[in-house]
Amino acid sequence: MLSKKMISLLSEQVKNEFESAYLYLIAADYFHSEGLPGFASWYINHSKEEVEHAMIFYDYIHRNNERVQFFNLEPTRTIYSSLTKPLEDTIVHEDFITTCINQIYEVAAKEKDYRTTNFLTWFITEQQEEEENAHANMDKLNLFGNNPAGLYLLDKEMGNRYGKHNKGE
Repeated sequence: MLSKKMISLLSEQVKNEFESAYLYLIAADYFHSEGLPGFASWYINHSKEEVEHAMIFYDYIHRNNERVQFFNLEPTRTIYSSLTKPLEDTIVHEDFITTCINQIYEVAAKEKDYRTTNFLTWFITEQQEEEENAHANMDKLNLFGNNPAGLYLLDKEMGNRYGKHNKGE
C-alpha cells in the first residue's frame, strides 16, 4: 500500500516526465528550424522515451490500487538562439529529474516501502545513462560544432542513434 505522500510524489513524477517530453519537443523544433534533422530526430525520440517513463510511473500507481493525482504541466517555451543552449538545458533538466527520483527513493526508504525502492532502482540506473548521454552530446558539440563538416557528421550520428522518428521518412 502506498502512503499518501508516496502517491503524491509518484504522481508529481508523472508530471515531471511529461514536462521532460515537452522540453525535448521544443529542442527538436529548434533543431528542425536550424536544418539539423539528426538532432531533431534524437530529441523527438527522447521525448517519446520520457512519455514512456511517465506511463511507467502511472502504471505503477495503478498496479498498487491507487489513483494518480494530476498536476498542471508547467513547461516554459524556450526560444533558442544557439546550438549549445538546448543541450545545456538538457543537462540541467536531467540533473533535476535525477534529484526528483532520488528524493522519491529517500522517502520510500524512510517509509520502508521496499516495493517502491525496488521499482525506482531501474530509474536510478536510467538517469545515470540519461546524464551521461546529455554530457556526451554537449562534449561532441563543443568539439565538432564549430566546424561545418564536423557538425554535419555529428548531426548524422545523432539521427542514427535511434533511427528515424517517423516510419514515413
